Amino acid sequence: DNTPLQASDDSYNFKNVEAQGRIGTQDQEVMEGFNTSEKEIAVSTQVKKLTPITRTITDRKVSRLRLTLGVQSLFHQNDKGDVYGSKVDFTVTIGERSHLVSISGKYSSQYLKQVEFGDLPPVPFQVKVERVNADSKSQRLQNNTIWASYTEIIETQFAYPNTAILGIRFDSEYFSSIPNRTYEIYGIEMKVPSNYDPFERTYTGFWDGTFKIAWTNNPAWILYDLMTNKRYGLGWRLGEFNVDKWALYQAAQYCDQMV
Repeated sequence: DNTPLQASDDSYNFKNVEAQGRIGTQDQEVMEGFNTSEKEIAVSTQVKKLTPITRTITDRKVSRLRLTLGVQSLFHQNDKGDVYGSKVDFTVTIGERSHLVSISGKYSSQYLKQVEFGDLPPVPFQVKVERVNADSKSQRLQNNTIWASYTEIIETQFAYPNTAILGIRFDSEYFSSIPNRTYEIYGIEMKVPSNYDPFERTYTGFWDGTFKIAWTNNPAWILYDLMTNKRYGLGWRLGEFNVDKWALYQAAQYCDQMV
């Protein structure tokens, strides 16, 4: 925690981290790879041959489903005690369509497999998970099947205009849990005098009355922005011509003086 992504020497403290952002323009594009929202619903139930499990999907915004199916263990043992892999099958029925899902291998503990389905029927529809194989009655064959969860996936395609956003993708191998993320935020950029350096808090020469777009925390120019901006301020009511920018220029210089 509190470890910066990039060190002061421009090296990176973490591997396989992808960051992507948008600065908050009106026409900004959707961030690639971050255009879905997901909701995972736990099932956590053993699937037996004669007791299929059913769930109902009602959200019309859901465009894909991801089912997490698995086995508590999977192997068979012969009379000599040799252990081999095995195979077990599920039938997943979504609406009227059925899909075969197989798990094969040798697992001494729980193993989960994720399977994704698209082209979903109109809501509401049912998702049914059935076990194809007969339930094992022998300790030598371990193949209990489980339906762990399902995830509703919604294709958002939201660009979030006029909103600064940041998406981060990282390899879970390097983290034992979801890491805390902190950000240093300067805030919105706005109109400031063209001869003004907002970081040095200095004004160069005479001001000709024109503006540039930059960040500032000078309260006089923040007030000017709130009075003239037509999206979130009073711009449609006041307009720039009804605000005395020259008086604000004097006030802003006073605000930038050392205390």
